[in-house]
Amino acid sequence: MTWNEYEAAICKHLPDARLVDFKKVEGEGWNPETSRCHSNVDRWVQENPGHIPVRGWVVYKPSFANGKLGLELTAHSVVRDEKGDLFDITPIQDNRQRPSMRFVPHIGDPDSFWEFEKSNRVICCPNCP
Repeated sequence: MTWNEYEAAICKHLPDARLVDFKKVEGEGWNPETSRCHSNVDRWVQENPGHIPVRGWVVYKPSFANGKLGLELTAHSVVRDEKGDLFDITPIQDNRQRPSMRFVPHIGDPDSFWEFEKSNRVICCPNCP
């Protein structure tokens, strides 16, 4: 799948995006860090059997380009617990933003997520310049 096809697929699933509740957690001598969602989740699931990482994209901010309003999404990781519930463990600078942070899970295998995340950290719906 090309980047443009992937971006279009994620944008198509935007109506199904959902708010993932924040859960304040801590590990032994460790607290999740702002802007480190992938490593926060990786460490959490390593220390909590039955929990798995869920990679995807979270609505980050509105975008206005060429007279069109859109949404920018950034790569993000959350946790799925043993009951199947999703929760977000990564703190953010401004908690007033959290109610607008809707999450769209990655489409495809884990390796493709990392390829897309490495080359394009932002998805814009609809496509932005």
